[in-house]
Amino acid sequence: MAPTKDEFDCKAWAYFSDVDLEKDVHSGLIGPLLICRTNTLSAAHGRQVTVQEFALFFTIFDETKSWYFTENMERNCRAPCNIQMEDPTFREKYRFHAINGYVMDTLPGLAMAQDQKIRWYLLSMGSNENIHSIHFSGHVFTVRKKEEYKMAVHNLYPGTSHFVLFLQLTVLAENLL
Repeated sequence: MAPTKDEFDCKAWAYFSDVDLEKDVHSGLIGPLLICRTNTLSAAHGRQVTVQEFALFFTIFDETKSWYFTENMERNCRAPCNIQMEDPTFREKYRFHAINGYVMDTLPGLAMAQDQKIRWYLLSMGSNENIHSIHFSGHVFTVRKKEEYKMAVHNLYPGTSHFVLFLQLTVLAENLL
């Protein structure tokens, strides 16, 4: 679905495999699909050159639900390794809060220049525990529905995608989240 006349020029949707939706998502087979109004993008560059864009996917990955879990356990947990799948402690060890698949503050640099207009495509997927409060430290951003709103925190709910915009006015920013 393309952006409406009340929305910004582009919007993001989650693009994912649905061979086995739960296993596919927990294996990382998901990403952003940007849809823009006609004539929004530069023919030469395929994007708006005056705007820097970041797509951020927030979720809790559960490796026990991944296509790769059994293979990884066989390779990394040799006998007499005792796997207790029903043990909640065991299952919790394989759940990771991630942004774009990166965990433990390892998301590579979100660097931007001063006076740069920044577009953030925010996506989330998962269960009701995948409610994320997005805060860009020291920045107010714009959300547009029928009207524009200035906000400091944006709540992102499972299965949703949102677009926010801000102007980077201060020094170079890194690791804003």
